[in-house]
Amino acid sequence: MTEVSTRVHRGWDLVVLENDRARVEVVPGKGGDVLSFRARPAEVDVLWSSPWGLRQRGAAATPGTSADTLMEWYPGGWQTLLPNGGDETPAYGTTWGMHGEVWTTPFDADLVHDGVDMHARLVRSPLEVTRRIRLDGGALSVTETVHNRGRDPVDGVWGHHPAFAPDVFGGGELTCGAAEVIVDDRRDTAAGDLVIDGRGPWPHAPARAGGQVDLRRIPEREGPAVERMAYLSGFTEGWAQLQAHAHGLSARLRWDAARFPVAWLWTEFHATPGFPWFGAVDVLAVEPCTGYPAQGRDVVAERSGLQRFDPGIPLTTTVTLEVRQEPT
Repeated sequence: MTEVSTRVHRGWDLVVLENDRARVEVVPGKGGDVLSFRARPAEVDVLWSSPWGLRQRGAAATPGTSADTLMEWYPGGWQTLLPNGGDETPAYGTTWGMHGEVWTTPFDADLVHDGVDMHARLVRSPLEVTRRIRLDGGALSVTETVHNRGRDPVDGVWGHHPAFAPDVFGGGELTCGAAEVIVDDRRDTAAGDLVIDGRGPWPHAPARAGGQVDLRRIPEREGPAVERMAYLSGFTEGWAQLQAHAHGLSARLRWDAARFPVAWLWTEFHATPGFPWFGAVDVLAVEPCTGYPAQGRDVVAERSGLQRFDPGIPLTTTVTLEVRQEPT
C-alpha cells in the first residue's frame, strides 16, 4: 500500500509517495521532478542532490545563458528532457534552452491513491505533457504522454535524466543492455579519460592513455578525477542497473528501447573546475533518450535523427526505476 501526502519545502509543494520499500518526493511546480527516492529499510537516497538542492521558490533569477539558469535551478534527482536535449538551439522562431522547457515548467497536479497525475502545456512549442507517477513496492514508474496541440509537426529531442548518488554507487558496477559505446566528439576536458569520438563494444571505450576503459566500473569518490560524456546504443531491451556493493542496493532503470534507442552516460567525479561544479561534485547519470549527442536539437538531427511529434498522434512511454536491497 502506497500512501500519498504533501509537504512544503522552501516554498514548493511536494508530493510524497511512501510505503515500506521506498519514500519518493515529487515537485509538480518545477518540471514534475522526482526529487528523491529513499530506499527502505536502508533509508538511503539513490538519487543525487546538487550542492544547492531545491532552491527557495521565487528566488531572484541571475542573468545568464539558458545553461546558467538550468544549473541554478537544478536540484538533482530525475527530470524530463523535452523538446531539446543538450545545448540551447534556435527552433521554430524562438530558442529552445539547454535540455528543453519541461525542466522548468510548472505542472498542475492531482493526487491519486498510489501516486500523482500532472499536466502542463509548454510555451515555446505546441506540446502538451502529462506525467503519471506511481510507486508500487520498490518500483517507481513515470508514464509520460506528449500531445502536439499545434497544426504542424514538430521535431525535437525527448529523454529522461535520472542522476544517481555517488555515496551509494561509487565504486560499484554498471551493467546494461547496450551493444556499443560512442564517446562525445566535442567534450574535451582535462579529466576526460576517453578518446574523443571513440567507439567500442560495451562495456569498453578507447582510453586516451591507451587500451580500454571498462565502463562497468563506477569511479570511486576517493579516486582520481574523471569526466565522461558517452552514448550507449544497440539496445534490444532498454535497461541499465547500478549495483552498490557497500550498501547491498541495486537500482534498475527500464525503458522502451524503441522509443529511447540510446542512453546518455554522464560521469562527473570531482573533475570540472569553475561553474557549475568547482571540482566538488560526484555524480553518474544514465539518461534514456530519442537521440544523441548532448549538443542540442540541430546536432542531434545530423547525427541520429529527431523525434517527430505529429498533431493528433499522442506518444506515450514509461520509464521505471526499481530499487532492491539484498541482505548483507
